[in-house]
Amino acid sequence: NRANARDNLSKLSQKAGLLKAKLEIGQGVTVSDPLTDAAVSKHMILKSPVKIATNSLDDVDMYTFLKFLNTKYPGYMDIREVSLKRTEILNAAMLRKIGGGDPTPLVEGNIVADWYTMTPKDSTPPPTGGN
Repeated sequence: NRANARDNLSKLSQKAGLLKAKLEIGQGVTVSDPLTDAAVSKHMILKSPVKIATNSLDDVDMYTFLKFLNTKYPGYMDIREVSLKRTEILNAAMLRKIGGGDPTPLVEGNIVADWYTMTPKDSTPPPTGGN
């Protein structure tokens, strides 16, 4: 359920301390492997491409978020690419701004991943492909 996926991402990003996390989920495709436990239990594995754009006060929040994606996000998130970029320099003026209640992002991040989930075979099947 993609609506639940967005809610879960929002909760994890808040818990990690991110200022913003924008999720894009591409169309899922079935991963065919008749030897998996999913096939035996009448389920299928879906692989969906995911892109997440983030803003945070520091890089530690980003790494915490990555850990949460691997441990607390439903399904399995195969993280393919992570990029971080410092967008502002922390100086006295920036500290005053942040201390005054205006949380300005200092780090911008992008995450590219494949998200694997399972769904019953009797649900509407997406296109097949991928491994």
